[in-house]
Amino acid sequence: MARESLPVQTDALGREAQGSRFTDFFDPTLTRADRQESDPLLVELRRRGVGIETSPRHTNETRRDYAARMEREGRTVDGVLRQVISRPSYQSLDDTTRARVLSGVSRYAQKMANSEMVDADITHNGVVEAEAEVRRQRIKQSDLTGDQAARLTAFVNEVFNRVRVHPRDTRNREELRQRLDDYLSRFDQELQRRIEEARH
Repeated sequence: MARESLPVQTDALGREAQGSRFTDFFDPTLTRADRQESDPLLVELRRRGVGIETSPRHTNETRRDYAARMEREGRTVDGVLRQVISRPSYQSLDDTTRARVLSGVSRYAQKMANSEMVDADITHNGVVEAEAEVRRQRIKQSDLTGDQAARLTAFVNEVFNRVRVHPRDTRNREELRQRLDDYLSRFDQELQRRIEEARH
């Protein structure tokens, strides 16, 4: 009987690990030089100094099941982050805030990769989470007091929860995604109004 082949090891972005370079932490500087320079996501991760930690292997999880989960999580993180870095709101951020958004959204995508949600919904929610974090950072960088900032942050969380989707959500997904940017534009006007109001 032929020996069963070992599963292919993948990194935190679902890419085949490069020999002995496989670790439990994805470091974009350990990828091939040509990919570092040509892949927009790797370039961005390297510029912001962001690494992505892989999920630990579960107790009693076989090597094959773990490899399949890592590949699924990696593909999800890769897809979500590519959508995020292409958005104008992300590109307008300073370096520190970009790093925070990348780290936070990658953790969210890893968590959701093994849920019952389809990839398109996970990507949508990942973009929503990134957009929410942009607004949270805007509040942090304002000169509001702790209580004022906390109230506005709660407002951001409440509003953005409305545009996230869940598996049993009956809303039209395509329409929701198409209207997201218009929704964000109107929300930003309201958020700015509340920030100015809180300052006076």
